[in-house]
Amino acid sequence: MKVLLCLLFLSAHLRAEEVVRIEAAKSDQERIRRLEMAVEQLQKKIFGAEIAKPALSTANGFTTCVIKTPFDGTFMATEPTEMAARASTLEKCNGKTMNSIYCVEKELKCGK
Repeated sequence: MKVLLCLLFLSAHLRAEEVVRIEAAKSDQERIRRLEMAVEQLQKKIFGAEIAKPALSTANGFTTCVIKTPFDGTFMATEPTEMAARASTLEKCNGKTMNSIYCVEKELKCGK
């Protein structure tokens, strides 16, 4: 219980856009959670940088991406570019699920 409360506090504290540092942890769960937070932070930076580039826009029209999780349902986003749709879908999934192991780019299905 104490570990869970510490992780929740740490998670809320780190979401203030501090750099997540990968360090030795007391438990595997804590280590995995920190790694997931670091990956999520890097994804946001990468997707944000690529979305900002107009040269990456796809053909006229919108792209929709969908990701299905076994426990938390389906997440979907429609955006002008595929990269934006991918980023929005992953962001929705990571924001709603307790187990973000299912919110990975290889699980995304995208189309126009």
